[in-house]
Amino acid sequence: MFCSDVPSSTAVEDAREDAMDITITAFPEEELAAIAKWRSDGEVHRYLRHGYTTLGEVSTWYRDYFSTEANCLLGILVDNQLIGYCTIEHIDHENHKCEVGIVIGEKDYWYKGIGSAVIRELLKRAFTALHLHRVEAVIHADNVVSIHCFARAGFQCDGTLRDAKYRDGRYVDLLVYSLLDSEWIE
Repeated sequence: MFCSDVPSSTAVEDAREDAMDITITAFPEEELAAIAKWRSDGEVHRYLRHGYTTLGEVSTWYRDYFSTEANCLLGILVDNQLIGYCTIEHIDHENHKCEVGIVIGEKDYWYKGIGSAVIRELLKRAFTALHLHRVEAVIHADNVVSIHCFARAGFQCDGTLRDAKYRDGRYVDLLVYSLLDSEWIE
């Protein structure tokens, strides 16, 4: 199944009792400048791969990387405002697995439970629409917020990739988290 075969817009359960309308949808190409803005912000891109900070770089990344069946870029909307993006990447139908990631680019929306709601929706898509068995997340060992967010969704830490990334003059560990379809509670 190709990512475009997954419904283009799905409402996600409210992240909190605040009744925010959180929606995951195909990322609108005309909004790629938002990704460039977010990835240029030191706080936002702190745990992301380096690069892709100009509109040209983001456009090339979008065109080359997300045009393949193995990678999906989705927009995160709250009350119809684009506030970030999420990915389903490295979709491997032979081994029935993928990797997911989330970026809440608008800092006013941090710490509001949106990440947890987005993870629930990504899991639903991976396990039901894509019929995968395993969903992975690779997280910087010092990204405590992300670690807690994925752990709350039921992900388990599979292990540590020691000194796997060189960032800001030091090596950092990456943690591999995963959730299996048999462990998933819808």
